[in-house]
Amino acid sequence: MNTPPPLWRLILALFIAPAFPTALLASCFWFMASFRWSYLVHLWQIGPFAFAPALIFGLPTLLILYYGYVKPTAYRTMIIGGIIAISPWFVISISILFGSGFVVASYALILMFVAFLLGVMGGAIFYLFGVSDIRRLGARLDWRAS
Repeated sequence: MNTPPPLWRLILALFIAPAFPTALLASCFWFMASFRWSYLVHLWQIGPFAFAPALIFGLPTLLILYYGYVKPTAYRTMIIGGIIAISPWFVISISILFGSGFVVASYALILMFVAFLLGVMGGAIFYLFGVSDIRRLGARLDWRAS
């Protein structure tokens, strides 16, 4: 059985993984906005949609990975990251669909697709920071010119 990664690396990765996609999405909103609020205002508006599901759904996932019930691979962590990222947008789009109609819900579904792609990126970052073994990865990349 494989040894689990250290718990401090998993907790650090749980906070780092949503930070990169959140900063990327906030910068996209900042560049595309017709009014120039501060970048921190955009980051403050987007942050709860990234960190809340990452903590709510990420902690049980982290414990499952830590105790070794599931072998963490890059593909699994990326897909789990995408599913965690779309969870708030899925709830918002369902509630908007029943409340105000299809046009606003379709906008929320587009944001759900963007959130899935950013969640896949966050899952990859979680895998790189928390799960992957850097020493073994470095040994695999070591090559000698002949």
